[in-house]
Amino acid sequence: MKKSISLFAAVLVWMAAGVAHADPIVVKFATLAPEGSTWMKVLNSLKKRIEEKSGGRLQLKIYAGAVAGDEKDVIRKMRAGQLDAAGFTGMGMGDILPSIRLLELPMLFKDYDEVDHVVQNMASYYESEFEKKGFVMLGWGESGFVHIYSSKPVASKKDLMGVKIWAWKGDPVAKALAEGYGVVPKYLALPDVLTSLQTGLIDACYAPPLAALALQWWSKVKYISALRLAYGTGGTLVSKASWDKIPPDLQKIIREESQAASKVLIKLTRVDNQKAIESMKKQGMQVVDLPPNENDEIRKLSEKVQNDLVGQMYSKELLDRVRGLVADFRKGKK
Repeated sequence: MKKSISLFAAVLVWMAAGVAHADPIVVKFATLAPEGSTWMKVLNSLKKRIEEKSGGRLQLKIYAGAVAGDEKDVIRKMRAGQLDAAGFTGMGMGDILPSIRLLELPMLFKDYDEVDHVVQNMASYYESEFEKKGFVMLGWGESGFVHIYSSKPVASKKDLMGVKIWAWKGDPVAKALAEGYGVVPKYLALPDVLTSLQTGLIDACYAPPLAALALQWWSKVKYISALRLAYGTGGTLVSKASWDKIPPDLQKIIREESQAASKVLIKLTRVDNQKAIESMKKQGMQVVDLPPNENDEIRKLSEKVQNDLVGQMYSKELLDRVRGLVADFRKGKK
């Protein structure tokens, strides 16, 4: 009997040792965000919480600053199983689900209250659509409202036509904007913008303030437009193939912590975008206001761009649905 008990105990010890030394699940995560940025600070905090809450059964390996390639490269690697998850801008998300770019249409939103109302009402729809494409959405993010940065003041449509402005290569929304505004842009990949500003290949670009600060674009120009040209969305996606390999209890930890991190990130991004503008102003950047008539002209052109993309990126029904949410919210505020 003693022999049997000893043998049973030995088996239990062996099994426990096997569990204790089981290799952790490593989630390979890519992002364009550079080290030291607000986004990376939140990501590093997320990594720490996930690893602690899982008792070391999960590890988050982060590839920051585009070392895994641009967002098209990241999507390809996720589909090939080389990467598991990533933090995306709206551009990258749009490569998977074009209709998400509807949220980034020019002059669609006036403020963050409108953004929050629409995202709250559209979140479940978009999350379901991403899953159909083979991706699970772990949390919403944003880069914030986009402004124009230039070497000379841009206070009108005519001024805009007179600058050599960057447009993100492969971005259909940027292409439609350029055509709608009558601008001839320079199409470049994101990593080429800083060098192109330095060499004079371009003398204007667009970005949320925090991104312009983190990427050092602001240091090569003198002016920032007060106009909120568009809103930049974002989010964290994991490939469904990778997600399905993770045990349910660990999925729960990842989802809960990712959603909590997303809320923190959105709050910090909004605060830091405003701080970025103030920082740039203190260092000599001048804010350029548009006269009311020019603002109205750009709004009309923007609405035409919104309509022109129907059938290319989203349906008329979806555009009307989002516009309706914005209109209802504005009526409620009044």
